[in-house]
Amino acid sequence: MRIPSIMYHSVGTPDPGWIWSHLTIPVRRFESQMRWLSRNGYHTLTCEEYLHCMKEGASPGKAVLLTFDDGYLDNWTHAAPVLERYGFCGTIFVNPEFADPSEGCRPRMGEPGFDPARCMGFLNWDEMRAMERSGVMEIQSHAMTHTWYFSGPSVVDFHHPGDAYPWMDWNSRPDLKWASLGPEAHRGGWGAPVFEHAKSLAAPRYFPPEGVRERLETFCAQQDESFFTSSYWRSTLSAVYEDAARDAGPGRMETEQEYLERVRWELRESKAIIEEKLGKRVDVLCWPGGGNSAEAMKISAEYYAATTLPSSQRHLAGFDEYGCYRMARIGAPSVETSRGVVYPGGLYAGLVLREYGGDMLARTLRRAGKAMVLLTSYLFPQTQS
Repeated sequence: MRIPSIMYHSVGTPDPGWIWSHLTIPVRRFESQMRWLSRNGYHTLTCEEYLHCMKEGASPGKAVLLTFDDGYLDNWTHAAPVLERYGFCGTIFVNPEFADPSEGCRPRMGEPGFDPARCMGFLNWDEMRAMERSGVMEIQSHAMTHTWYFSGPSVVDFHHPGDAYPWMDWNSRPDLKWASLGPEAHRGGWGAPVFEHAKSLAAPRYFPPEGVRERLETFCAQQDESFFTSSYWRSTLSAVYEDAARDAGPGRMETEQEYLERVRWELRESKAIIEEKLGKRVDVLCWPGGGNSAEAMKISAEYYAATTLPSSQRHLAGFDEYGCYRMARIGAPSVETSRGVVYPGGLYAGLVLREYGGDMLARTLRRAGKAMVLLTSYLFPQTQS
């Protein structure tokens, strides 16, 4: 049996200043996709209903599981009101370390005080409780950290303004992770070496030698503002790093036992915090960034009835040897163009679902639709809203 599970992230207005703005589906396109589902007789499932169907082989008819990764504020302000309009529900995978510490529910679309310009951020616990009570969204686990860690001693870059390593700031100030999409975002520590890295649960960590980072940060702090616009800043920092590393000695790798204990802590702690905060049972894990390992997969079965799978592991979908269900998902219906990701409307999403169900005609039509989107994007470049 193949029940489609669609993976969304953010729903609202794409922010070109955000490094991962391609994860935001414009709310009008999201509503178009939900409207198509409703008009074509689809209904949505909770994770419990989805797993029951998979375990018992029960047919739910035209059903779909809607999931939202990371716990963005716009899941409350934009996505939830749309789902309510069509009588749908969804599942949000949340990292407790990113939960906003504010209290009270912020205004949603159509409510007094709603400001679409203030919807970048993460959910707080009151908003999660409100969605759980209404049934429009259930909260499940996305582990604790959703970050990247160094995985080896090779330096691949240096932390600098405008780079692609916001997780360097998350790791140095985990208490401010919740603010990383707003004006309170912590950005700094320029010059710190960026070592080869992996998603937090996918591999053992590498710990650089003591003092190296501090030495490079101190050096950069002594330079003027033009340093990172010069043509020589990387070669300069490479030389400073070589001197610092020579003086500091070798770093060390996390042992296998340390790695496994860290994975177990992330999976156990996230589940426990969400259950305590929301007064509910948490049975499903979404791997942050799809990062896992064979050992992590085995550990997850100790705490969860099901986990998601990254696209590279779709062949593992189904119940595994530990009795844990491994869930394959479809990415939010979209087309990647030379100018960024485009999210077509409901008709395209419908073709994606029908193709997933084995409809070869839908596959042909979906490919034709993709070609049309690509051509339109090339001839008429514009920003979606």
